[in-house]
Amino acid sequence: MKKRSVCFVLLAVMMLTAACGSGSSASTGADTGAAQSSAATTEPETEPEIISKALPTDKDYGGHEFTFLTNNSTTAGIWCYEYAADEMNGDVMNDAVYQRNAAVGEQFNVNVAIYRDANYSGMFNSMVLAGDDDYDVIVAPTTTILKKSYQYGISTDQLPYIDLSREWWDTLIMDQAALGGVHYALTGDINLLDDDSIWAIYFNKRLAQDNKIGDLYQMVYDGKWTIDALKIACANVTVDLNGDGILDYKDQWGLVASENSAASMLWSAGGMLGKMKADHTMELTMSNAHNVDGMEKVFGVFSQKNAVAVIGRDIPDPCEGVSCWTYSYTMFKTGRTLFLGYPLYTISNFRDMEDDFGYLPCPKYDENQADYLSIQQEWIGTCLLVPRSASDPERTSVILEAMASASSYYPVPAYYDVVLTRKYARDDQSAKIIDILRANRQFDIVYAYDFGGARATVAGSLIAESNTIASSFASALPKIQAAYEDTLKAITEAKKNQ
Repeated sequence: MKKRSVCFVLLAVMMLTAACGSGSSASTGADTGAAQSSAATTEPETEPEIISKALPTDKDYGGHEFTFLTNNSTTAGIWCYEYAADEMNGDVMNDAVYQRNAAVGEQFNVNVAIYRDANYSGMFNSMVLAGDDDYDVIVAPTTTILKKSYQYGISTDQLPYIDLSREWWDTLIMDQAALGGVHYALTGDINLLDDDSIWAIYFNKRLAQDNKIGDLYQMVYDGKWTIDALKIACANVTVDLNGDGILDYKDQWGLVASENSAASMLWSAGGMLGKMKADHTMELTMSNAHNVDGMEKVFGVFSQKNAVAVIGRDIPDPCEGVSCWTYSYTMFKTGRTLFLGYPLYTISNFRDMEDDFGYLPCPKYDENQADYLSIQQEWIGTCLLVPRSASDPERTSVILEAMASASSYYPVPAYYDVVLTRKYARDDQSAKIIDILRANRQFDIVYAYDFGGARATVAGSLIAESNTIASSFASALPKIQAAYEDTLKAITEAKKNQ
């Protein structure tokens, strides 16, 4: 089921805020009479469903510490913020997580905790093989969860209180990941990073104005933000700032992006490497004409070496004492690129940026394409997996369903209302763009599982010295097909043995 739009969420927040903020005051007799008359004709308000009312109300788990296991590395710290908070500290996102966990904890007598370790993935595997249940759930990137799910996890049909028909579960993604018809991975309102990892295109408003690019937001709304439009917009922005006759990371560019940002435009152009069929097997569509044509359009953008700087190629790693990724943020913050291709979670890097900026969906194939399409960065966007060694799957299902439903009331509104549209974003268009980004999110099972190294094949071909897209795809197909067939067989066998 598709999640609610940002505009709906923000409206709910405003209504709740208004309701909570209406205090009592002295009133005249006339006011009292009016209030009594109103009370006589007004139906009682329905209590909001913070925690799903379909869950049992008689469960007491005796103070069980319900623990999420995840990474502790610096770059992976973003995986952790939406699951546990030690205390209220005034940060809106932290406090929303704390309130959700407190509500769930009070109703079911549990304490929600998180354990972080660099070897979390290996720890999870060892725990399952030993038959232990030290941790209730693992949180990891989508691609990691999919690859380990059928070996170490249990399917959602063994979690009796998980209701995938409810709006807080993102079944659009989960169904597309259910190879063999088996759901293992969980994603939805309980984990915000699945939306936070959607690919987008940031733009510098000053450079857009200086270069007479036009109203980019209106271009999006009019359906004219296409790959060709991006190519034209970034073509004449490059400036040799230091006058050394060499275009490099010290200069100004039309677009700064990685090969993976380039790959995201395959899906925004309506392409798909593989599609799930009705029988839950996969149709490999990698070499169809639209995919190849769309890839060639994207290649046309990135082959403009006087307009596009590729992270890791034109911006070396390391660069000026920092990683190429960090330096690309600096280039955008200091007004040295019109466009920057990154997922949404990077927005916090630009909080102190002097120039105003905005963000756009990745471009469409052409103006005839009906919708803007988006995709998440599968090795950053997360899913949840319950270990096969879980001693009490029913308890796990109750707590996860409660946290997911309560997330719709606490962390999700906080995230969109404050973190994106107020704390970091610079204009009133942000909520509309977020809705566009989320409305038609794609999931490509080949890319997510990375069958046969498909990810490197796609990304690498887009920044190659020459156009080798068709031949690269043709040579990769047998490996991808074989890897898919092996995985499907393993999933089928694992399900038989559960």
